[in-house]
Amino acid sequence: MARPSQTIAFLFLCLLSCACAVSLEEPVVGKIGMLFILSTSEGNAISPFWARVATCGIVAVNHINSRNMELVPGVQLRENFNVTYELHNTLASPSVAVARTFDMMASGSNPAPVHAIVGPVLSASAGPVSLMSAIEKIPVVGYASTSPALSQNSMYKWFNRVIFSDSQLVYGILRTCEQMKWDRVSVLYQDDLWGSGIAEAVLKEAGTLNISVATAQKFTYSDSDSIRKAVDVVKKYGTRVYVFAVLEESLDKVYSLCYPP
Repeated sequence: MARPSQTIAFLFLCLLSCACAVSLEEPVVGKIGMLFILSTSEGNAISPFWARVATCGIVAVNHINSRNMELVPGVQLRENFNVTYELHNTLASPSVAVARTFDMMASGSNPAPVHAIVGPVLSASAGPVSLMSAIEKIPVVGYASTSPALSQNSMYKWFNRVIFSDSQLVYGILRTCEQMKWDRVSVLYQDDLWGSGIAEAVLKEAGTLNISVATAQKFTYSDSDSIRKAVDVVKKYGTRVYVFAVLEESLDKVYSLCYPP
């Protein structure tokens, strides 16, 4: 897990990427919309890590405005450039992320519309957010959205990220399978932009390493019945190696069903 200083530097890069897209008459004050997860719509507890990430986002803004370059030495900013921000909790919900983005884009909004957006966390949220922001040509810079599907520049023209795509992660997983001589696997994935992106990458790349995919089954996020049905289908194929595209809230359920005690 990233240390706070690393996270601040990471978000600093996000903010700088957004800042580069701001085109205002001097003196320049760029307004950044920030989408974080501080709680969920169901009231479920979230990892304290995401609260720290949000805090680091605010600290990163202060570092830019105070020209504190300790964490990113060598970076230079124009003297007359500063950043303000508008922070929103997406509740880990794509629909909420889109609603907050709409609020920030509204021409009659108070405070004023944003010039760029940092976030959101989930790929399932980043996709629709970037499609909406493209209407007003507002760039979106992701700091945690890793779905390979977001690399489709023709669709997500205004989306960029400062984290690698899961296509690289998938390659590492499949190389591990190859080295271990696991030549037949099944895929269980969450039915959203993130999960489907990983599943598609596995299906695309597995053949190049002589690995066959017996089946790829999707399930609804954190839905016990949906997870159970998907696992039951996978088990019928008799595979012993699974590739999971599962968020932590569903991982225990998926793992316990695949590998019962």
